[in-house]
Amino acid sequence: MQNEDPLMYEVTKIRAPLVMDADWNKAPWASMESLSLDHHMGEKPTHFPKVEAKVAYDNSAIYVIFRVRDQYIRAVRSEHQEGVYNDSCVPLQSWQYPAAIYARCLL
Repeated sequence: MQNEDPLMYEVTKIRAPLVMDADWNKAPWASMESLSLDHHMGEKPTHFPKVEAKVAYDNSAIYVIFRVRDQYIRAVRSEHQEGVYNDSCVPLQSWQYPAAIYARCLL
């Protein structure tokens, strides 16, 4: 079911934990609608790849899968807490408020 507000995305509840393997086309990801990350902070960057995401949750976790279509990807960081912001990345920030979780994705 698609939300009429382009800034809202309905997160799908799933019944069981997911195996984290980044397979966009397997269940349950394949049946979910994706959201497109079209917004940016400040002036639009000259390099702005197409980014989509899908979000799901169960009783113990929130799951996010991203798909980035780009000719150039930089991924050189490999250690925990390294400066991944210097690589090609999609940061995810979340805040928990009573009865809701708000998340913001920045490209």
